[in-house]
Amino acid sequence: MARRKKVENQKRHTRRRCGERYGLTLTDHELQGLLRKIRAGEGTFVARVTNRVTAWDLVTEAGVTLRVLYDKQRHQIATCLPPDATFDGSCQSYPWIDRLLKEQE
Repeated sequence: MARRKKVENQKRHTRRRCGERYGLTLTDHELQGLLRKIRAGEGTFVARVTNRVTAWDLVTEAGVTLRVLYDKQRHQIATCLPPDATFDGSCQSYPWIDRLLKEQE
């Protein structure tokens, strides 16, 4: 069995987390639509998490606002975060993000 590529794993992970955290099932078409919104600047930029990853708020076709992490190296959404995830230095459920933000200051 051939090993999955990172991009395929990111898509799969994003779909799973979107289902867990928002109760939505993303199709390939919807995922591509979200990527187009990021590339066109139609989403709301939230924060730069690392040099490679940025956080965005995107509105789906169903009208639900998703908070996602975009991987600019792979041009892919890496994951779908919980709606209450913050990037103001107090991200309790994601201590690694909190640590990265403090290092950037």
